[in-house]
Amino acid sequence: MSGSLLFQNRTNVRTSISAPLRGSRSAAVRAAIHALAPVSADLAARVATEVFVRPRRFPTPSREKAALASARFSRVPFGGGFLPTWTWGDDDLPAVLLVHGWEGRAGQLASFVEPLRKAGFRVVTFDGPGHGRSALTRSSAVHMALAVERMAHAMGPFAGLIAHSVGGAATALALHMSRGALELGRVVLLAPPVSAKRFFDAFCKELALEGAIRATVAARIEREIGIGIDDVDVRACTPHLHTPMLLLHDTADREVPFEDARTFVSAWPGAQLVATSGLGHRAILRDLDVVDAAAAFITGKEDVATGLPFGSLERDLYDRSRRWQRSA
Repeated sequence: MSGSLLFQNRTNVRTSISAPLRGSRSAAVRAAIHALAPVSADLAARVATEVFVRPRRFPTPSREKAALASARFSRVPFGGGFLPTWTWGDDDLPAVLLVHGWEGRAGQLASFVEPLRKAGFRVVTFDGPGHGRSALTRSSAVHMALAVERMAHAMGPFAGLIAHSVGGAATALALHMSRGALELGRVVLLAPPVSAKRFFDAFCKELALEGAIRATVAARIEREIGIGIDDVDVRACTPHLHTPMLLLHDTADREVPFEDARTFVSAWPGAQLVATSGLGHRAILRDLDVVDAAAAFITGKEDVATGLPFGSLERDLYDRSRRWQRSA
């Protein structure tokens, strides 16, 4: 059986790289779990797991609605439901896939559409499982990885891919789990996290999950995904990361620390890292210099930071292939 078929057959697999809960929601969930724990530790663990794999959905801003209204809407079957998809450009053009992050939605990457279309590409995006207009309720990094693979089969092949946050981690996971069968041309990642472990640890800390209940939650997740939480990590994906990749990450990102960017490019042979300043985790999606750099890289340009104004994009901090050349 091919790697691609093995990959498709895992649509019931679940894990998550999610941001910690915040505020009153966190307090309410924590109280509910700890009220249940003395009665049934298993039920408390099930509640915690459900919270972990169910992303919150936020209203779509008018600018995103307007962008999606100019695209062709369709549906791609996935996991007993479907992925809502949007396409700009003629079907005979080479395609680029846009992938949102955790608790995000398709329209968040709309700023990349016009530059890519002007460069001659068809642009495709989608709401991941459990996100946006998807009728599916559960999601995870693995679900997102499977969605990337399904989109490639249904609407690809893709000459390029641009992904944000967990969408970037899912892209690496998709390449790894497909055992090289998934081809994505050139890849641009924006602030991807390295692994699930730190987010799981933060989740447990926020809900005060310790000892037996923490172990039960971890075991429940690991039983469903078939691998350990520690193994949901870009460093485990290196053998199948051959696609040219550019990573852009803001030095002041409060959701995914900049240190993850260095680790990510170290795990991805030949990857380039460009730092931004003052954009944080989400404004990076709308910065014109970031958008232009991403589009230029997808078209085949390597030295994407040349001529960009200082302070928006800083010069390459880490270009592994060139470093090796200099060392040689």
